[in-house]
Amino acid sequence: MARYRDFGLPVTADRVLTSGALLGGYFEREGLAGSRCVVLGTAESREYVRDAGGLVVDPGDDSASVCVVCGVYNEPGASFLDTVNRTISLLLRRLGAGQPMRFILPNPDVVYPTDVGTFAFTAGGLAALLEAVIRLRDPDGLIRFEPLGKPYAPMFDAALDRVGHPDPRRVVMVGDQLVTDVLGASRAGLDSVLIETGVSQRPDLERAPATPTWLLRSLLA
Repeated sequence: MARYRDFGLPVTADRVLTSGALLGGYFEREGLAGSRCVVLGTAESREYVRDAGGLVVDPGDDSASVCVVCGVYNEPGASFLDTVNRTISLLLRRLGAGQPMRFILPNPDVVYPTDVGTFAFTAGGLAALLEAVIRLRDPDGLIRFEPLGKPYAPMFDAALDRVGHPDPRRVVMVGDQLVTDVLGASRAGLDSVLIETGVSQRPDLERAPATPTWLLRSLLA
């Protein structure tokens, strides 16, 4: 909440919808309660999966039938590279044996801004790496991660549902990425504001899949 306060926005925790919070509805719709899940992410990520009804197991556990990628973070007591290597090994063993797995990506962002002009690798980038490994067992590309967050519908549906499905003309999406925030808003029929302090910049508009309604150099502009 501190970041919102820094911008003078009186946002409380109950007003925030995270991509991880979408897992509850997804697990219920897909009948995944009780599934054994490998989770790449923070301790909070693992709690989201547990709250959704999943049983979190070690990345080396061959009984795992679901892989959820929430972020680029270490398992407790293990290095990031070791965690990824054990997850890759699990995927290749299971898929090679013809054992199905479900792959879920709550937040498809490939990178995120850590400051002006600096960025970090995150969940979507890690999922892309794992999908490249999956192609070794599935060259036709039939097995993919199912994305839930922006620009995909589940995030926008859940957000609009939370505020009572107002007239779309009274809703605006504010974000810093054309391929997630602005594209998602366009698909949902919403206006959007692109903040130019993130991944996307004004020159990117020429190749953008969707165009923002407004541009701002920063939230403080």
